[in-house]
Amino acid sequence: MPVALHSGSFSNDVMTRTWLELHDSTVSAVKPDPSGVIVELDAYVHRWDPVAEGWKGTGWMQQVLMRLGSFDVPAIEPPVEISDGWLQVSDVCHDNLIRLPLESAAPTRLWLQLTNGNEFAITGQGVQLIAAGEARYVEDLPADRRPF
Repeated sequence: MPVALHSGSFSNDVMTRTWLELHDSTVSAVKPDPSGVIVELDAYVHRWDPVAEGWKGTGWMQQVLMRLGSFDVPAIEPPVEISDGWLQVSDVCHDNLIRLPLESAAPTRLWLQLTNGNEFAITGQGVQLIAAGEARYVEDLPADRRPF
């Protein structure tokens, strides 16, 4: 039976916009799952909330779970930090920033450049990406980092 993924402490309502930033995140575990694999990240998360002046951005650390429909998983020794990466879902490539939550049954490719010099790549069918657990505040974000 697949492990259920549940959303974490951010409400992520219609107005709030939340993104996973691959850079500054860490792969904390890679676990087999009956439907593929779950990549656990200690992730740097951008949160943008509407305010009277426009948008206020904040940066947080939070566990993010990424379930990928793939059974061909390369070896990795977590924890290891991510220096760069992208997630391609169908014909859309999310370069470093990925909207949370995300769910798709489309063909999916994940590529991560790790700070130890290794690459981590998975190709499969489908992805589910959610924030889990409590978020830990890190910093306010300048307006020029707003991804939309």
